[in-house]
Amino acid sequence: MKNIPAQPASPLRRLLLRLAVLLAVSGVLLLVLAAIIWFDNGFNRGIVYQPAPEPIPLTAGPQVGVNLYQLHLEPDSAVVTQTLQMVQAMGARYVRMQLPWEDIEIHGPGDFEDRRNIDTIGIVSAWDKYDRIVNKADQLGIELILRIDRPPLWAREGFHNESFFQEGLLEDPNSTGPPDNFADYGRFVSRVVERYEGKVRYFQIWNEPNLKNEWNWHTPRPESFVDLLEVGYHAAKAANPDAIILFPSLAPVDGLDKRAPMTELDYLDAVYRAGGAAFFDVMAVQAYGLGQPPDEHRYIRLLPYGSTWTWNRFIDARADVSRVVLVREVMERYNDHATPIWVGEFGWNSAPDSIPPNGATPGANRSAKSKKPPISSGISNAPATSGPGWA
Repeated sequence: MKNIPAQPASPLRRLLLRLAVLLAVSGVLLLVLAAIIWFDNGFNRGIVYQPAPEPIPLTAGPQVGVNLYQLHLEPDSAVVTQTLQMVQAMGARYVRMQLPWEDIEIHGPGDFEDRRNIDTIGIVSAWDKYDRIVNKADQLGIELILRIDRPPLWAREGFHNESFFQEGLLEDPNSTGPPDNFADYGRFVSRVVERYEGKVRYFQIWNEPNLKNEWNWHTPRPESFVDLLEVGYHAAKAANPDAIILFPSLAPVDGLDKRAPMTELDYLDAVYRAGGAAFFDVMAVQAYGLGQPPDEHRYIRLLPYGSTWTWNRFIDARADVSRVVLVREVMERYNDHATPIWVGEFGWNSAPDSIPPNGATPGANRSAKSKKPPISSGISNAPATSGPGWA
């Protein structure tokens, strides 16, 4: 039988073979690189191994604060006193509370009388209950942080009467938003800061402006918020140059909810692009644990296929305690290295497993399942977050 010599491979075939080998090697290298990035994201991102060369202002700690959001609604002054004494006894230094504009300058500009309950208590000063809280906290050595928001109806009548705000009220009866004239807000901030000079240093301008129901049901506009922030900042500093202004805690969102069409990270990025960094002294954030353990460090994860999985949401940027690191990354992108971060709201769902998913659940406490202290999470590892943490 005659032997037929093997034909040499054609140039095209050799080229295709080389390309196949190169593609295979490239694929393996890409997989290795992806694995390195994925695990680095999970274990190292946001962790500081060496302290900053210079201390960041307003981060001497550890310090603890308590949110007494509705303390102003307590009619019994003895209960208010007892509450603040309990805060003092637990060693907390700060109390963050709301100071709603609509509860003080109620009936019109410059009118600080409360005539809503004439038949029962008569006409009273709208300042009285806030004065009592401020004086008692000052006596106990507690630093108040006053969150100034919620304009009265007379100050936002134009927005209030818009059809889509009225529709929003049906979904959230507690909806609010900025005033028709930002100068009115500035005058009120000035009045508050001036009144409590020497007793209150910390003031927070607004709350969650990245939500429609906090912004008159308009699509949140970071540039417009920067205008409001600038007015509030200058008003406070003119009334008391020693006042410390806190940025409002943004709601951690994925941008897919109709009330929050952009993530808080995109919103914050736009605030910095609009020059907002000049108008606050402390960055405030929310750091809820939600369903994640306190030692969770993965800032991005693949969502499991199921009820929350969609084609435009198969990667989840985590909204848990580690989200603070992503906020810090936005700040440092704009060279804002010296502004501290304070955690304004912080906690875990403490409900037992026996409560159905749609049942009422008590929040603000660490889950009983978690055996590690919450501060062992990415919060303590992120730079500039050693200011107050909040129960």
